[in-house]
Amino acid sequence: AGAVRLDGARYADWDEEALARHIGYLPQRIELFDGSVADNIASFAPKVGEDGEPIGEKVVAAAIQAGAHELILRLSKGYETELGPSGAGISPGQAQRIALARALFNDPCLVILDEPNSHLDAEGEGALTSAIHAVRARRGVAVVIAHRAGIISAVDKLILMRDGRIVEFGPRQAVLAKLQAAAAAPAPAPEGVRS
Repeated sequence: AGAVRLDGARYADWDEEALARHIGYLPQRIELFDGSVADNIASFAPKVGEDGEPIGEKVVAAAIQAGAHELILRLSKGYETELGPSGAGISPGQAQRIALARALFNDPCLVILDEPNSHLDAEGEGALTSAIHAVRARRGVAVVIAHRAGIISAVDKLILMRDGRIVEFGPRQAVLAKLQAAAAAPAPAPEGVRS
């Protein structure tokens, strides 16, 4: 029970188009589309934004923030490299970094990252950590859903869920300390067994 609120307004009360400009989303299952890398990062936005600024500069800024700029420049035509269905022609790790750039495009205030490190190597995970810190530095909010613990160092609060319920919530270090204490505690003896 409850309500999701963004800037004090209930999620359901926001105009969908207005809301979309303020939320970046990296899904667990990456979906890239037929089109150039730049088009995929900008979600096929017009070449000039509402503010009159060229979208290309924002595309590059998002790619740099995602740590994807150098890998994009190494593609056959850089940002104009055409991708096939579902990102055919690039590796899963490259697709994940390009999708991260799309989530960061236009500096959204809320960035939701679902399993963002599932296909990343150490370099990609370092870039992801830097991107999360950059969102927080500009006073944005990053929500990270992850099974792999490598990304935990980038967050300040943790929610541990089990069977759809919140088991622990609080500052990262406090939750980790509780988990370590629970792991170190001796397991209770089964009923009827004496030591």
